[in-house]
Amino acid sequence: MVILFFAALILALPTAGLSIVAYIAVLIARSYFRARGRMHHANEKRAERAVVNGENRLPSWVGQETEQDVFLYAVRSFTLRKGVPADFVDAVLQDKNSFTSLMHLAGAMEVEGSSFMDQQLAVSTKLLQYWDAQKHVYEGARAIQTAQQKAEKREVQEDRQVHGQAEGAQPGGSSGDDRVLDVSRSHTPSPLTAKTRNPMFDAARTKLTATLNKMNINVLLIMQAGQILMTSDSLQQQPADWMGGDVLEVMFKVEGREPYFVYYQNSDYYVEMVRGRANFDEATRHEQYRSEASHALATYLVLQLYDQGIDISHDSLVFSHNRIHTNVLAYVERHDNWYPIQHCNQESDSATEQKVASVNNGQTEITDHIAMRALSPA
Repeated sequence: MVILFFAALILALPTAGLSIVAYIAVLIARSYFRARGRMHHANEKRAERAVVNGENRLPSWVGQETEQDVFLYAVRSFTLRKGVPADFVDAVLQDKNSFTSLMHLAGAMEVEGSSFMDQQLAVSTKLLQYWDAQKHVYEGARAIQTAQQKAEKREVQEDRQVHGQAEGAQPGGSSGDDRVLDVSRSHTPSPLTAKTRNPMFDAARTKLTATLNKMNINVLLIMQAGQILMTSDSLQQQPADWMGGDVLEVMFKVEGREPYFVYYQNSDYYVEMVRGRANFDEATRHEQYRSEASHALATYLVLQLYDQGIDISHDSLVFSHNRIHTNVLAYVERHDNWYPIQHCNQESDSATEQKVASVNNGQTEITDHIAMRALSPA
């Protein structure tokens, strides 16, 4: 009788019938999502028990670079949206023990029949639990670090003021401090004089050089908004017909500025990536390398920009390390400089040459073929 009643309403009153159909659809959808949520929670609990009991299973996609990058990107994005600091997330993901534990959780979720997205959600939730347990310690350490940085910055500013007053006493002299501040505001590259150099950065340069050498990293070029900010001596010495297809791209986002792009070479890492599929230990090591390399390159970027009169040492940098085969370094005669031409695997081998020729002939602009606000397509 109830079914006949609803059928009569639907046939007799179309508008009301549609409302009833929509209401029933909402009820069904609500019940479905509630049941799915309960199922996910149950799978999550069973998976956590499995990990605690030592049932260390890895998900089937581990070792596949594309799937692993997608997974980690989703987890990182989710936790950042929840307010977890980027450096905390990166520290957890690059720690071998923590990363392995998270992968075991994803593997246990897969055994329970959870989808790829449900595995991401479970790992993200576990990362949030890590943060809740450690955020007080982290925030305390960050407060101490911030206080130290402010004290160091205040000392540098006081030192600059002393030098500025000394210069101001000379006829026609101007304050070096004002000049540096003007350069910083305009973002116009200009070498800093010896009196404005931060002595702490000199020590950082020495340490960074050793780190880059140890990691076999050769920085070739820095670019922002289509402008080349730095070209290494080794790149400038290359013949004009040379092309660097093994270059790696890292993007750094700084609030209030256009993204910076750093391009570098590492023959060891490149060869391993070309080799293809890796086991879990190798995939973990590769992920850790990308994080460590990006941190080292962030320091390189800060120091390089500081020498050009741009101080981003107190800004928050968010990095993204691209895959291989996304760019080719090539000399563009029209602009008399080297550029990281976008060239992905789906394009022909001659794509870079064709793009450079089109720029030199005036058919296209260089900004049509380089990264501007996002990583180059893979």
